Amino acid sequence: MICAQVADHIGKLKAIAGFLQILASIPMVFGDTLILPYIYAQLLKAANVFMLGLVDLVPTRCLSTVSDEVFYVRMVILTTIAPVAIALLLATAFKLDARTHDLTDLQRQQRKDTYIGAFLLFIHLALPLLSITSVRTLICDSYDAGPGAKVWFLRVEPSISCESEVYTGFILPWGILSIAAYPVGVPLTYGVLLWRARHVLNPMADCDVNDVVMKDHQVVLDSTRGEQQPFWDEAAGGPGRPDEDEDEEEVPLLEGLDSDARKALIRREAFQHMLIKVRDRKIEEQGAGLKTSSFKFLWRDYEPRCYWWECIEVVRRVFSTAILAAVGQGSKLQIAIALAVSIVYTATYIRFKPFVFDDDDLIAEISGWSITLTLFVCLMLRAEIALAVSYTHLRAHETKANLVCRLLLEK
Repeated sequence: MICAQVADHIGKLKAIAGFLQILASIPMVFGDTLILPYIYAQLLKAANVFMLGLVDLVPTRCLSTVSDEVFYVRMVILTTIAPVAIALLLATAFKLDARTHDLTDLQRQQRKDTYIGAFLLFIHLALPLLSITSVRTLICDSYDAGPGAKVWFLRVEPSISCESEVYTGFILPWGILSIAAYPVGVPLTYGVLLWRARHVLNPMADCDVNDVVMKDHQVVLDSTRGEQQPFWDEAAGGPGRPDEDEDEEEVPLLEGLDSDARKALIRREAFQHMLIKVRDRKIEEQGAGLKTSSFKFLWRDYEPRCYWWECIEVVRRVFSTAILAAVGQGSKLQIAIALAVSIVYTATYIRFKPFVFDDDDLIAEISGWSITLTLFVCLMLRAEIALAVSYTHLRAHETKANLVCRLLLEK
């Protein structure tokens, strides 16, 4: 009972966690030159708990006596192998659970789905941290080393030279492997799983108006055209009203609908709830649940028409927390790109409204606008810093010019 109640709020928790993760990544992505108000900066630091960034909350560096280079290498290794350790731990727990309890095949599958769901939840929370840790292993900054010479050092740990043996021999290959596993591998894995199960997760094309579930939701069939005309009305160009007493001939649900009526029907909430029931019934009848229930975490909170939305969400979080870190840190262009992407995502979200529950859609929409507003303020702060630096630079030149003039006049 408690698990079912928690499951009903997973969509809200995912939206809130994604919102806080993007906010918490702002200092890491945009760098120290973005000076945020002290209280707000502390709140963002506390939000690192949603990125599992506990290193920033606990003074672990002060407790270590090793060099900065060794400490950084250890932290990268521990961070990137954590999912492997968690997977092995959950697999061991499942084996012990299955051995100590006499479980039926169905119960065994349900326990397995629970453990897989727990691992997916961990990946959902840890992916931004894993992504930004992986990407930052490849970001090096150049420094002048005399006439025509430059040296390169790791941005996140300037004590490590990007030309050193430890970097080229270990950090760089490890970083490439981590990028392939997390910011690239996780979205691709999600996409493949959802695409292979698309006919089950979005059964719209397989539904017919004689479906038993459809008979309980006749409101879906009304008011899809103007003037309250049922979509099957022959006068309106429809296929004709089906005979509910005859099941010999099945009439496809969307047959005979023009483009506008089709879109209106698909977007209706009652229609999507009908599809959810059809989907669940077909999963149960065909045994497809054995293939899809293990990654239910990816699709259960979205309407069938948007079963793929988790891929959009995970790409958004990877982009906002990792890819942006490689785009000219400290520049106004970096924040401008983040702001543009946030506006496009929020507009797309408003267009699709993918969650099953309206409350989840509302929370996610508010989160999207909040992130957009925050990035806009960050862009203003970046511009003010740039103006302040320019003004200081001009004042320095003006002072130097006045000094030269005074010396010339004294001579």
